[in-house]
Amino acid sequence: MQDENPAAKRRHERSDFAFPVELKLFTQNSDCATFTGIVQDMSISGAHIRFEDKYGRMDVTHLKGINIKIKIMLPEGENLSIPCCIRWGTKDHTNKFAINVGVEFTHITDLHLTAIKDLINRKNKDRNMMWTLWEQYEKQI
Repeated sequence: MQDENPAAKRRHERSDFAFPVELKLFTQNSDCATFTGIVQDMSISGAHIRFEDKYGRMDVTHLKGINIKIKIMLPEGENLSIPCCIRWGTKDHTNKFAINVGVEFTHITDLHLTAIKDLINRKNKDRNMMWTLWEQYEKQI
């Protein structure tokens, strides 16, 4: 029997986070939908993101393979935009408006990779960074 757990298929270990993130989903019709959420965990090749579908209308069965761009709010006040592809999506059973997606980073540059590694390394050094990021994010909205 094949293991269906996405974590079992990962090439890189993930680190737990709570970074504010903005997602832009691009459909085949060239439509773009924007959502805000939180990066739950991250590795150098992908991330788990949780976001709100305010109206509860999103069909998660059609998310796999959709290209998105995520914008992570960095502690210095800058943003890191990374192109991604959704590899899996589920609705949260405790909150019908919450969606969880697993994304794989695509077309990342050396600059992206360096920034991602820096975020992962910082996470282990600065526990207060999460709150700093959240405060910066709240000021923007």
